[in-house]
Amino acid sequence: MINLFENKKVLIPILLVWIAIGTLFIYRVPFDRPGPAHDFWGHIGYTDHIARNHSLPNPIGWWEAPQAPLYYFINSFMLPKSLLANTVTGKTAHINFVRGLSVLYGAIVLIIFSWFLTKFNFNPFIQVLVLLFTITTPAFIIVFSTYNNDSLAMMLSVILLFLSYKLYYKWSWKIAPLLLLVATAAVYTKISAAIAHITISLFCCRNFKDKKLPSSTELKIVGILALAIILLFPWARFHNYKHTGKYLPSYNYIFGVKTKFGKEEFKTVLGVVFRIPKWQSYKPDLSHEWDDPFCHPFFEAPNIATKRYDYLAYTLLTMTIDTYKYVVPAVGFVWAILFLHLIAFIIALREIFKSTINKLCGFIIFTSHFLAIVFILPVAIFTPGPQIDYRYISWGFLPWIILYASVLSKEGKLSSILRRVFTLCIIVQIYFLITLVSVWE
Repeated sequence: MINLFENKKVLIPILLVWIAIGTLFIYRVPFDRPGPAHDFWGHIGYTDHIARNHSLPNPIGWWEAPQAPLYYFINSFMLPKSLLANTVTGKTAHINFVRGLSVLYGAIVLIIFSWFLTKFNFNPFIQVLVLLFTITTPAFIIVFSTYNNDSLAMMLSVILLFLSYKLYYKWSWKIAPLLLLVATAAVYTKISAAIAHITISLFCCRNFKDKKLPSSTELKIVGILALAIILLFPWARFHNYKHTGKYLPSYNYIFGVKTKFGKEEFKTVLGVVFRIPKWQSYKPDLSHEWDDPFCHPFFEAPNIATKRYDYLAYTLLTMTIDTYKYVVPAVGFVWAILFLHLIAFIIALREIFKSTINKLCGFIIFTSHFLAIVFILPVAIFTPGPQIDYRYISWGFLPWIILYASVLSKEGKLSSILRRVFTLCIIVQIYFLITLVSVWE
């Protein structure tokens, strides 16, 4: 039997703080404002269509129509009378209820984070520090207070990592069906969740590099994850292909952006990853990239400086403050959050080769980014919208918190520095949140 509440003295206070933060954010920040508004109108429209028509929307109907349907199907049962109101104000109860579910998904993620930290014997103080750092990070708060399938997809992907870990070290035919259920639900929530499936599968197949076959347990896990992706076929064939002639139509298809991925497009992708403007077809001027700490993710003009054309910069921002340009608090506090997180990332990366579990964390972090660059970035960079937000692979917060805890649990200068960084960053982030929610009426 799986006991997820092994350290209640840490977990319960953290959950109470998280619920208070999430509830405050929902209550004070309107659903159609930054930050809970990642494509809000497209997501609510998808749910509304299911509730009214008892069918899925045409994949080329509007912006979010190509998305996998599970999140919207679940939402269609949440306060349906409010959902079916003919005004946005009338839908408020439904919207806030769904945002409340996102807070619940975040709580489940924190329970699993806490389980891993306890499993690896990190002391309660370290656990509290790492979890507080996580739940006060603006990007984490936004993902788990939003009306967006990212919240459910991240929760399911974190559960996927957890169940795969459990089965890897002790196979159980009782847990295996649960892994299949969660893995299938994850890709039916957001197709990009398949990056988690592929990352785990590549880890299980790592012995190929030594000309060795995976173990029987590893093969079973790979088989389950592959089956989950295969189970997407009925939706892809009988819904997507029926309407578009494509199994997985992209946003480019919806907007008629015809992109062939030839030599020049490949160079553009490499230019974005390695920050080489002359390789990019848009030839952005990155000389003013850091005039402010915000993303500017949308097309303004091909030559306007923006982190959109710099993968690492865009990732740093979407892992910490998300994609929005905040009016409050003063921009210095935003710079402080970015700088303190950057220090934490750099120190944590030094721990990757220090232990077996840290090597696994490093593998997950780098493999998930590599797969996102290979499968998502080539499409996203040519789409009239954001580039590739970290929230698409935000289940990767899990390996980061383990690396953080690994540093903090040691004696020495780096541990001392990181504790101060975490403490200061938590204070700044709480001030950021309080200031942000105080401006909305």
